[in-house]
Amino acid sequence: MENSLKEFLKNNLPPDGDQYFPADSGYLSKFLPIDKLKEFKEFTGCENVSYCECLEDLSESEYKENLISLTLEGGSEIRGDIEIFAIGLTVKIYDPINWIDSKRREPLLAPTLYDVEDFNPYRKLILDFPVETPYDEPTEKSIKKIKEKLHKEIDEVLENPKKYFPKGDYKVFVKYKTK
Repeated sequence: MENSLKEFLKNNLPPDGDQYFPADSGYLSKFLPIDKLKEFKEFTGCENVSYCECLEDLSESEYKENLISLTLEGGSEIRGDIEIFAIGLTVKIYDPINWIDSKRREPLLAPTLYDVEDFNPYRKLILDFPVETPYDEPTEKSIKKIKEKLHKEIDEVLENPKKYFPKGDYKVFVKYKTK
């Protein structure tokens, strides 16, 4: 058995289906019974765990004030007596620090980003640019050489874009309240 809830969810959830399970749907208790949940390292510190039977019993203020939303990562654990409202995986998360890797010498096609003003999707293509190019006094020959290199890299990215995606990962999130 996996010792990580994230690995369990990644291996058992449909890749293009729901990644989020509210406890009151009944599916979560069938998919991940409490005794199985407590076997995962993230919940070993919990003495008493239960799933919320009905979210509708909570008023909006109780829901906002009492619920804790937590992303579990790096060995995080939940402790104490808790009532779980939902468990799921986040969307794939990409760390931009990994985009600018000093060892990487190939193009990078960033994941889809969204403009904060109008929410239009866009992507960024990051290319290495040779530093030894004479920028102050470019010649026709040096400009042609740079253009050829950049066109070649862009063509390679367009032919096989998945090869140039950065590595990303999912995280587990839990909505719960303490008892």
